[in-house]
Amino acid sequence: METINRIQLSMIYPWIIEPMTWFKDSLGNYLFAVMICLILQSMLLVIVNNFYLAIVLNITSWVLVFTINNYKIKFLGEPLLPWDLRFINQIYQLMPSIYNELNYHFIILLCVIMLIIILIIIKYTNFEVFSWKKRVIIFLLSSVILVTFCNYPNNYVNNIFSKSGIFSVPENQINNQNINGIVLSFILNTPVSFIESPKGYSEEILINDINKKYSNSDIKENSIKPNIVVIMSESFWDVGNINSDIDQQNYLATVRENQKGFIVSSQFGGGTANVEFEALTSLSMNLLPRGSTPYAQYIKKDTPSLASFLIQYGYETIGIHTFGGDFWNRNLVYPLLGFQKFKAFESFEQPSVKGDFVADLEITNSIIDELNSSLKPTFIYAVTMQNHGGYNNDRYGEETIKVPTNYSEEGQRILNTYTTGVVDADLELKRLIKYLSDFDEPTLVVFFGDHLPSLKELYEESEYIEKIRN
Repeated sequence: METINRIQLSMIYPWIIEPMTWFKDSLGNYLFAVMICLILQSMLLVIVNNFYLAIVLNITSWVLVFTINNYKIKFLGEPLLPWDLRFINQIYQLMPSIYNELNYHFIILLCVIMLIIILIIIKYTNFEVFSWKKRVIIFLLSSVILVTFCNYPNNYVNNIFSKSGIFSVPENQINNQNINGIVLSFILNTPVSFIESPKGYSEEILINDINKKYSNSDIKENSIKPNIVVIMSESFWDVGNINSDIDQQNYLATVRENQKGFIVSSQFGGGTANVEFEALTSLSMNLLPRGSTPYAQYIKKDTPSLASFLIQYGYETIGIHTFGGDFWNRNLVYPLLGFQKFKAFESFEQPSVKGDFVADLEITNSIIDELNSSLKPTFIYAVTMQNHGGYNNDRYGEETIKVPTNYSEEGQRILNTYTTGVVDADLELKRLIKYLSDFDEPTLVVFFGDHLPSLKELYEESEYIEKIRN
Protein backbone atom coordinates (compact mmCIF):
# COMPACT_ATOMS: atom_id res chain seq x y z
CA MET A 1 0.00 0.00 0.00
CA GLU A 2 2.86 2.38 0.79
CA THR A 3 4.32 1.55 -2.63
CA ILE A 4 1.07 2.45 -4.38
CA ASN A 5 0.77 5.62 -2.31
CA ARG A 6 4.28 6.75 -3.26
CA ILE A 7 3.74 6.04 -6.93
CA GLN A 8 0.53 8.12 -6.88
CA LEU A 9 2.14 10.98 -4.93
CA SER A 10 5.13 11.07 -7.28
CA MET A 11 2.70 12.10 -10.01
CA ILE A 12 1.98 15.26 -7.99
CA TYR A 13 5.38 15.79 -6.37
CA PRO A 14 8.32 14.49 -8.44
CA TRP A 15 10.65 14.67 -5.42
CA ILE A 16 8.77 11.95 -3.51
CA ILE A 17 11.18 9.16 -2.56
CA GLU A 18 10.76 6.07 -4.74
CA PRO A 19 9.30 3.02 -2.91
CA MET A 20 12.37 0.76 -3.07
CA THR A 21 14.69 3.62 -2.13
CA TRP A 22 12.51 4.42 0.86
CA PHE A 23 12.40 0.78 2.03
CA LYS A 24 16.20 0.56 1.79
CA ASP A 25 17.17 3.90 3.31
CA SER A 26 14.39 4.09 5.92
CA LEU A 27 14.29 0.51 7.19
CA GLY A 28 13.51 1.59 10.76
CA ASN A 29 10.58 3.73 9.63
CA TYR A 30 9.31 0.87 7.49
CA LEU A 31 9.54 -1.74 10.28
CA PHE A 32 7.74 0.46 12.79
CA ALA A 33 5.01 1.16 10.22
CA VAL A 34 4.63 -2.59 9.67
CA MET A 35 4.42 -3.12 13.43
CA ILE A 36 1.65 -0.53 13.74
CA CYS A 37 -0.25 -2.12 10.85
CA LEU A 38 0.03 -5.55 12.51
CA ILE A 39 -1.31 -4.10 15.75
CA LEU A 40 -4.30 -2.67 13.92
CA GLN A 41 -4.75 -5.96 12.08
CA SER A 42 -4.76 -7.83 15.40
CA MET A 43 -7.42 -5.52 16.82
CA LEU A 44 -9.57 -5.98 13.73
CA LEU A 45 -9.08 -9.73 13.84
CA VAL A 46 -10.35 -10.14 17.39
CA ILE A 47 -13.32 -7.88 16.61
CA VAL A 48 -14.58 -9.89 13.60
CA ASN A 49 -12.99 -13.19 14.78
CA ASN A 50 -12.25 -14.31 11.22
CA PHE A 51 -8.81 -14.26 9.54
CA TYR A 52 -10.03 -13.75 5.99
CA LEU A 53 -12.61 -11.11 6.81
CA ALA A 54 -10.10 -9.20 8.95
CA ILE A 55 -7.57 -9.15 6.08
CA VAL A 56 -10.15 -7.98 3.52
CA LEU A 57 -11.49 -5.26 5.81
CA ASN A 58 -7.96 -4.17 6.67
CA ILE A 59 -6.95 -3.86 3.01
CA THR A 60 -10.19 -2.04 2.18
CA SER A 61 -9.63 0.41 5.03
CA TRP A 62 -6.09 1.18 3.93
CA VAL A 63 -7.18 1.69 0.32
CA LEU A 64 -9.75 4.20 1.57
CA VAL A 65 -7.17 5.95 3.76
CA PHE A 66 -4.62 6.23 0.96
CA THR A 67 -7.27 7.49 -1.46
CA ILE A 68 -8.48 10.20 0.93
CA ASN A 69 -4.88 11.11 1.71
CA ASN A 70 -3.97 11.59 -1.94
CA TYR A 71 -7.08 13.61 -2.77
CA LYS A 72 -6.45 15.86 0.22
CA ILE A 73 -2.89 16.46 -0.95
CA LYS A 74 -4.08 17.14 -4.47
CA PHE A 75 -6.74 19.68 -3.46
CA LEU A 76 -5.42 21.18 -0.21
CA GLY A 77 -1.67 20.56 -0.39
CA GLU A 78 -1.59 18.66 2.92
CA PRO A 79 -1.76 14.93 3.74
CA LEU A 80 -4.26 13.25 6.01
CA LEU A 81 -3.66 14.28 9.63
CA PRO A 82 -5.03 12.92 12.93
CA TRP A 83 -7.32 15.89 13.56
CA ASP A 84 -8.94 15.45 10.14
CA LEU A 85 -10.90 12.58 11.66
CA ARG A 86 -13.07 15.19 13.37
CA PHE A 87 -14.24 16.33 9.93
CA ILE A 88 -14.79 12.90 8.38
CA ASN A 89 -18.53 13.50 8.22
CA GLN A 90 -18.01 16.59 6.05
CA ILE A 91 -16.40 14.87 3.06
CA TYR A 92 -19.71 14.75 1.20
CA GLN A 93 -19.95 18.55 1.30
CA LEU A 94 -16.77 18.79 -0.78
CA MET A 95 -17.99 16.40 -3.46
CA PRO A 96 -18.71 19.23 -5.96
CA SER A 97 -15.01 20.12 -5.80
CA ILE A 98 -13.73 16.62 -6.57
CA TYR A 99 -16.58 15.30 -8.71
CA ASN A 100 -14.64 15.49 -11.97
CA GLU A 101 -11.59 13.84 -10.43
CA LEU A 102 -13.33 10.63 -9.36
CA ASN A 103 -13.64 7.49 -11.46
CA TYR A 104 -17.09 6.45 -10.29
CA HIS A 105 -17.26 3.34 -12.46
CA PHE A 106 -14.06 2.02 -10.91
CA ILE A 107 -15.21 2.88 -7.39
CA ILE A 108 -18.56 1.12 -7.87
CA LEU A 109 -16.86 -1.93 -9.40
CA LEU A 110 -14.38 -2.09 -6.53
CA CYS A 111 -17.16 -1.82 -3.94
CA VAL A 112 -19.14 -4.61 -5.63
CA ILE A 113 -16.08 -6.89 -5.73
CA MET A 114 -15.27 -6.24 -2.06
CA LEU A 115 -18.89 -6.86 -1.09
CA ILE A 116 -18.94 -10.19 -2.96
CA ILE A 117 -15.68 -11.26 -1.29
CA ILE A 118 -16.99 -10.34 2.14
CA LEU A 119 -20.26 -12.23 1.58
CA ILE A 120 -18.33 -15.33 0.45
CA ILE A 121 -16.11 -15.14 3.53
CA ILE A 122 -19.10 -14.76 5.83
CA LYS A 123 -20.86 -17.72 4.24
CA TYR A 124 -18.01 -20.21 3.87
CA THR A 125 -15.43 -19.49 6.59
CA ASN A 126 -15.13 -20.06 10.32
CA PHE A 127 -15.90 -17.26 12.80
CA GLU A 128 -14.58 -19.06 15.88
CA VAL A 129 -10.85 -18.28 15.68
CA PHE A 130 -10.43 -17.12 19.29
CA SER A 131 -12.44 -17.52 22.46
CA TRP A 132 -13.96 -14.42 24.04
CA LYS A 133 -11.29 -14.40 26.73
CA LYS A 134 -8.42 -14.45 24.24
CA ARG A 135 -10.10 -11.81 22.09
CA VAL A 136 -10.41 -9.42 25.03
CA ILE A 137 -6.80 -9.99 26.10
CA ILE A 138 -5.40 -9.47 22.58
CA PHE A 139 -7.53 -6.37 22.03
CA LEU A 140 -6.45 -4.80 25.33
CA LEU A 141 -2.77 -5.57 24.76
CA SER A 142 -2.93 -4.18 21.22
CA SER A 143 -4.69 -1.06 22.46
CA VAL A 144 -2.05 -0.45 25.14
CA ILE A 145 0.76 -0.82 22.60
CA LEU A 146 -1.00 1.49 20.13
CA VAL A 147 -1.61 4.16 22.78
CA THR A 148 2.04 3.88 23.82
CA PHE A 149 3.11 4.60 20.25
CA CYS A 150 0.71 7.53 19.95
CA ASN A 151 2.01 9.00 23.22
CA TYR A 152 5.65 8.39 22.30
CA PRO A 153 7.08 11.75 23.55
CA ASN A 154 6.23 10.76 27.12
CA ASN A 155 7.60 7.21 27.23
CA TYR A 156 10.49 4.95 26.22
CA VAL A 157 9.32 4.78 22.58
CA ASN A 158 10.75 8.26 22.09
CA ASN A 159 14.24 6.96 22.87
CA ILE A 160 13.77 4.05 20.47
CA PHE A 161 12.66 6.45 17.71
CA SER A 162 15.67 8.70 18.37
CA LYS A 163 18.15 5.82 18.22
CA SER A 164 16.48 4.57 15.04
CA GLY A 165 16.74 7.97 13.37
CA ILE A 166 12.99 8.45 13.30
CA PHE A 167 11.80 12.04 13.63
CA SER A 168 8.81 14.13 12.71
CA VAL A 169 8.90 17.06 10.27
CA PRO A 170 5.88 19.07 11.46
CA GLU A 171 6.84 22.21 9.51
CA ASN A 172 6.29 20.35 6.23
CA GLN A 173 3.70 17.61 6.46
CA ILE A 174 4.16 16.35 2.90
CA ASN A 175 7.87 15.93 3.52
CA ASN A 176 7.03 14.32 6.86
CA GLN A 177 5.00 11.68 5.03
CA ASN A 178 7.69 11.38 2.39
CA ILE A 179 10.27 10.48 5.05
CA ASN A 180 8.15 8.41 7.44
CA GLY A 181 5.38 6.99 5.28
CA ILE A 182 1.70 7.60 5.78
CA VAL A 183 1.25 5.22 8.75
CA LEU A 184 4.19 6.35 10.88
CA SER A 185 3.78 10.05 10.04
CA PHE A 186 0.17 9.81 11.22
CA ILE A 187 1.35 8.35 14.55
CA LEU A 188 4.10 10.97 14.90
CA ASN A 189 1.50 13.73 14.46
CA THR A 190 -0.87 12.38 17.10
CA PRO A 191 0.78 14.05 20.14
CA VAL A 192 0.54 17.54 18.64
CA SER A 193 -3.22 17.22 18.59
CA PHE A 194 -2.95 18.45 22.16
CA ILE A 195 -0.97 21.48 23.32
CA GLU A 196 0.18 21.81 26.91
CA SER A 197 0.77 25.13 28.63
CA PRO A 198 4.42 26.25 28.64
CA LYS A 199 6.38 25.92 31.87
CA GLY A 200 5.77 28.87 34.15
CA TYR A 201 2.64 29.93 32.28
CA SER A 202 0.07 31.74 34.39
CA GLU A 203 -3.04 33.35 33.00
CA GLU A 204 -3.21 35.72 35.96
CA ILE A 205 0.38 36.92 35.48
CA LEU A 206 -0.18 37.32 31.74
CA ILE A 207 -3.30 39.44 32.27
CA ASN A 208 -1.50 41.62 34.82
CA ASP A 209 1.38 42.20 32.41
CA ILE A 210 -1.02 43.22 29.66
CA ASN A 211 -2.93 45.57 31.96
CA LYS A 212 0.31 47.25 33.06
CA LYS A 213 1.48 47.71 29.49
CA TYR A 214 -1.76 49.25 28.24
CA SER A 215 -3.23 50.85 31.37
CA ASN A 216 -1.89 54.28 30.42
CA SER A 217 -3.02 54.08 26.82
CA ASP A 218 -4.02 57.39 25.24
CA ILE A 219 -6.50 55.72 22.92
CA LYS A 220 -9.86 57.40 23.23
CA GLU A 221 -13.19 55.85 22.36
CA ASN A 222 -14.81 57.39 19.31
CA SER A 223 -18.41 58.48 19.80
CA ILE A 224 -19.15 57.34 16.22
CA LYS A 225 -19.38 53.59 15.91
CA PRO A 226 -19.36 52.64 12.23
CA ASN A 227 -20.66 49.36 10.94
CA ILE A 228 -17.77 47.02 10.18
CA VAL A 229 -18.09 44.58 7.29
CA VAL A 230 -15.27 42.11 6.72
CA ILE A 231 -15.48 39.96 3.60
CA MET A 232 -13.07 37.05 3.34
CA SER A 233 -13.37 36.06 -0.31
CA GLU A 234 -12.68 32.41 -1.14
CA SER A 235 -9.28 32.01 -2.87
CA PHE A 236 -9.38 35.63 -4.00
CA TRP A 237 -6.16 36.75 -5.68
CA ASP A 238 -5.24 39.14 -8.48
CA VAL A 239 -5.09 36.79 -11.45
CA GLY A 240 -3.03 39.44 -13.24
CA ASN A 241 -0.05 38.20 -11.25
CA ILE A 242 0.16 35.21 -13.60
CA ASN A 243 1.66 37.29 -16.40
CA SER A 244 1.69 40.81 -17.84
CA ASP A 245 -0.80 40.03 -20.62
CA ILE A 246 -3.46 38.99 -18.11
CA ASP A 247 -2.55 41.92 -15.90
CA GLN A 248 -3.40 44.36 -18.70
CA GLN A 249 -6.94 42.98 -18.89
CA ASN A 250 -7.66 44.64 -15.53
CA TYR A 251 -10.22 42.03 -14.50
CA LEU A 252 -10.36 43.29 -10.90
CA ALA A 253 -11.05 46.98 -11.44
CA THR A 254 -12.89 47.52 -8.13
CA VAL A 255 -10.24 45.90 -5.96
CA ARG A 256 -7.41 47.71 -7.72
CA GLU A 257 -9.17 51.05 -7.39
CA ASN A 258 -9.74 50.65 -3.65
CA GLN A 259 -6.75 48.53 -2.65
CA LYS A 260 -4.77 49.78 0.36
CA GLY A 261 -2.15 47.03 0.64
CA PHE A 262 -1.40 43.31 0.70
CA ILE A 263 -1.67 40.52 3.26
CA VAL A 264 0.49 37.45 3.83
CA SER A 265 -1.57 34.32 4.29
CA SER A 266 -0.47 31.39 6.42
CA GLN A 267 -2.20 28.98 4.03
CA PHE A 268 -1.86 27.95 0.42
CA GLY A 269 -4.59 26.40 -1.71
CA GLY A 270 -6.80 25.61 1.29
CA GLY A 271 -7.18 25.98 5.05
CA THR A 272 -9.70 28.83 5.04
CA ALA A 273 -10.64 28.27 8.68
CA ASN A 274 -7.05 28.88 9.80
CA VAL A 275 -6.87 32.25 8.05
CA GLU A 276 -10.23 33.06 9.58
CA PHE A 277 -8.86 32.10 13.01
CA GLU A 278 -5.92 34.47 12.57
CA ALA A 279 -8.05 37.34 11.28
CA LEU A 280 -10.56 37.09 14.13
CA THR A 281 -8.22 36.40 17.05
CA SER A 282 -4.92 38.01 15.88
CA LEU A 283 -3.20 34.78 16.96
CA SER A 284 -0.64 33.38 14.54
CA MET A 285 -0.79 29.86 13.12
CA ASN A 286 3.00 30.00 13.28
CA LEU A 287 2.73 29.40 17.04
CA LEU A 288 0.75 26.18 16.56
CA PRO A 289 1.82 22.76 15.26
CA ARG A 290 2.13 22.68 11.48
CA GLY A 291 -1.02 21.32 9.90
CA SER A 292 -3.22 21.91 12.94
CA THR A 293 -6.74 23.35 12.74
CA PRO A 294 -7.71 25.46 15.77
CA TYR A 295 -11.41 25.24 14.97
CA ALA A 296 -11.19 21.46 15.36
CA GLN A 297 -8.60 21.11 18.09
CA TYR A 298 -8.34 24.07 20.40
CA ILE A 299 -11.44 26.27 20.55
CA LYS A 300 -13.55 24.46 23.12
CA LYS A 301 -14.49 27.41 25.33
CA ASP A 302 -15.11 31.16 25.04
CA THR A 303 -12.17 32.62 23.13
CA PRO A 304 -11.45 36.37 22.76
CA SER A 305 -11.86 37.62 19.20
CA LEU A 306 -12.74 40.72 17.25
CA ALA A 307 -16.41 39.74 17.62
CA SER A 308 -16.37 39.41 21.42
CA PHE A 309 -14.32 42.61 21.69
CA LEU A 310 -16.84 44.63 19.68
CA ILE A 311 -19.77 43.35 21.74
CA GLN A 312 -18.31 45.33 24.65
CA TYR A 313 -18.78 48.49 22.58
CA GLY A 314 -22.40 47.83 21.79
CA TYR A 315 -22.02 46.04 18.47
CA GLU A 316 -24.21 43.29 17.12
CA THR A 317 -21.95 40.53 15.79
CA ILE A 318 -22.95 38.40 12.80
CA GLY A 319 -21.18 35.65 10.90
CA ILE A 320 -22.23 34.75 7.35
CA HIS A 321 -21.03 31.80 5.29
CA THR A 322 -22.66 30.27 2.22
CA PHE A 323 -21.68 26.69 3.06
CA GLY A 324 -22.74 24.16 5.68
CA GLY A 325 -22.76 25.48 9.23
CA ASP A 326 -21.00 22.38 10.53
CA PHE A 327 -18.11 22.75 8.09
CA TRP A 328 -14.91 23.49 10.04
CA ASN A 329 -17.17 23.36 13.13
CA ARG A 330 -18.26 26.96 12.60
CA ASN A 331 -21.67 26.32 14.14
CA LEU A 332 -19.88 25.39 17.38
CA VAL A 333 -16.92 27.76 17.18
CA TYR A 334 -18.65 31.01 16.20
CA PRO A 335 -20.65 31.36 19.44
CA LEU A 336 -17.43 30.74 21.40
CA LEU A 337 -15.76 33.55 19.44
CA GLY A 338 -18.56 35.95 20.34
CA PHE A 339 -20.82 35.84 17.30
CA GLN A 340 -24.40 36.44 18.38
CA LYS A 341 -25.79 35.24 15.05
CA PHE A 342 -24.50 32.86 12.40
CA LYS A 343 -26.14 32.63 9.00
CA ALA A 344 -24.92 29.50 7.20
CA PHE A 345 -26.13 27.75 4.06
CA GLU A 346 -29.05 26.23 5.96
CA SER A 347 -30.38 29.73 6.71
CA PHE A 348 -30.68 30.74 3.03
CA GLU A 349 -33.98 30.12 1.28
CA GLN A 350 -33.41 28.85 -2.25
CA PRO A 351 -30.08 30.68 -2.66
CA SER A 352 -28.73 31.48 -6.10
CA VAL A 353 -26.06 29.03 -7.20
CA LYS A 354 -23.35 29.85 -9.68
CA GLY A 355 -21.11 27.03 -10.77
CA ASP A 356 -20.91 24.45 -8.00
CA PHE A 357 -21.55 26.69 -5.00
CA VAL A 358 -23.79 29.47 -3.68
CA ALA A 359 -23.18 32.69 -5.62
CA ASP A 360 -21.32 35.61 -4.07
CA LEU A 361 -24.32 37.83 -4.71
CA GLU A 362 -26.04 36.05 -1.79
CA ILE A 363 -23.30 37.31 0.52
CA THR A 364 -23.83 40.87 -0.69
CA ASN A 365 -27.60 40.59 -0.30
CA SER A 366 -27.24 39.19 3.23
CA ILE A 367 -24.87 41.95 4.29
CA ILE A 368 -27.29 44.60 3.01
CA ASP A 369 -30.24 42.91 4.74
CA GLU A 370 -28.42 42.66 8.06
CA LEU A 371 -27.28 46.28 7.99
CA ASN A 372 -30.81 47.45 7.26
CA SER A 373 -32.44 45.34 9.96
CA SER A 374 -29.99 45.94 12.80
CA LEU A 375 -30.72 48.62 15.37
CA LYS A 376 -27.12 48.66 16.60
CA PRO A 377 -23.75 49.25 15.01
CA THR A 378 -23.04 45.95 13.31
CA PHE A 379 -19.97 43.80 12.85
CA ILE A 380 -20.30 41.30 9.99
CA TYR A 381 -17.72 38.68 9.11
CA ALA A 382 -18.71 37.14 5.78
CA VAL A 383 -16.98 34.17 4.14
CA THR A 384 -17.77 33.51 0.47
CA MET A 385 -17.80 30.13 -1.26
CA GLN A 386 -18.50 30.56 -4.98
CA ASN A 387 -14.88 30.47 -6.15
CA HIS A 388 -13.82 27.41 -4.18
CA GLY A 389 -11.61 24.97 -6.11
CA GLY A 390 -11.17 22.84 -8.10
CA TYR A 391 -11.14 24.82 -11.27
CA ASN A 392 -10.50 22.17 -13.93
CA ASN A 393 -14.09 22.11 -15.11
CA ASP A 394 -16.46 24.34 -17.08
CA ARG A 395 -18.84 24.93 -14.21
CA TYR A 396 -19.84 28.40 -15.43
CA GLY A 397 -20.81 27.21 -18.90
CA GLU A 398 -21.47 30.03 -21.36
CA GLU A 399 -20.80 32.63 -18.65
CA THR A 400 -17.15 31.56 -18.44
CA ILE A 401 -14.69 34.36 -19.16
CA LYS A 402 -12.22 33.45 -21.89
CA VAL A 403 -8.81 34.75 -20.86
CA PRO A 404 -6.53 35.36 -23.89
CA THR A 405 -3.45 33.15 -23.29
CA ASN A 406 -1.51 30.36 -24.97
CA TYR A 407 -1.63 27.82 -22.15
CA SER A 408 -2.59 24.17 -22.59
CA GLU A 409 -6.24 23.16 -22.73
CA GLU A 410 -6.12 22.09 -19.09
CA GLY A 411 -4.31 25.24 -17.96
CA GLN A 412 -6.67 27.44 -19.94
CA ARG A 413 -9.73 25.76 -18.43
CA ILE A 414 -8.40 26.29 -14.91
CA LEU A 415 -7.56 29.93 -15.64
CA ASN A 416 -10.94 30.69 -17.24
CA THR A 417 -12.92 29.11 -14.40
CA TYR A 418 -10.92 30.80 -11.68
CA THR A 419 -10.99 34.19 -13.40
CA THR A 420 -14.76 34.01 -13.80
CA GLY A 421 -15.08 33.52 -10.05
CA VAL A 422 -12.82 36.40 -9.00
CA VAL A 423 -14.46 38.75 -11.48
CA ASP A 424 -17.83 37.94 -9.89
CA ALA A 425 -16.34 38.65 -6.46
CA ASP A 426 -14.98 41.97 -7.69
CA LEU A 427 -18.35 42.94 -9.17
CA GLU A 428 -20.15 42.08 -5.94
CA LEU A 429 -17.70 44.24 -3.99
CA LYS A 430 -18.48 47.06 -6.43
CA ARG A 431 -22.22 46.57 -5.87
CA LEU A 432 -21.79 46.67 -2.09
CA ILE A 433 -19.63 49.81 -2.19
CA LYS A 434 -22.14 51.55 -4.43
CA TYR A 435 -25.00 50.66 -2.09
CA LEU A 436 -23.10 51.84 0.99
CA SER A 437 -22.19 55.14 -0.66
CA ASP A 438 -25.86 56.12 -0.24
CA PHE A 439 -26.37 54.31 3.06
CA ASP A 440 -27.22 56.59 5.99
CA GLU A 441 -24.79 54.93 8.43
CA PRO A 442 -20.97 55.10 8.33
CA THR A 443 -19.68 51.68 7.30
CA LEU A 444 -16.15 50.34 7.05
CA VAL A 445 -15.57 47.57 4.50
CA VAL A 446 -12.56 45.23 4.66
CA PHE A 447 -12.11 42.83 1.75
CA PHE A 448 -9.35 40.22 1.34
CA GLY A 449 -8.69 36.73 0.01
CA ASP A 450 -8.00 33.90 2.42
CA HIS A 451 -5.22 32.21 0.43
CA LEU A 452 -3.85 31.68 -3.05
CA PRO A 453 -5.97 29.33 -5.16
CA SER A 454 -4.87 25.80 -5.99
CA LEU A 455 -4.27 26.30 -9.71
CA LYS A 456 -2.04 23.22 -10.09
CA GLU A 457 -1.04 22.90 -13.76
CA LEU A 458 -1.43 26.64 -14.35
CA TYR A 459 1.27 27.45 -11.79
CA GLU A 460 3.60 25.01 -13.53
CA GLU A 461 2.91 26.32 -17.04
CA SER A 462 3.21 29.97 -16.07
CA GLU A 463 6.22 29.24 -13.80
CA TYR A 464 4.62 31.62 -11.30
CA ILE A 465 5.91 29.84 -8.18
CA GLU A 466 9.46 29.82 -9.53
CA LYS A 467 9.21 33.51 -10.35
CA ILE A 468 8.20 34.57 -6.85
CA ARG A 469 10.86 32.32 -5.30
CA ASN A 470 13.52 34.05 -7.33
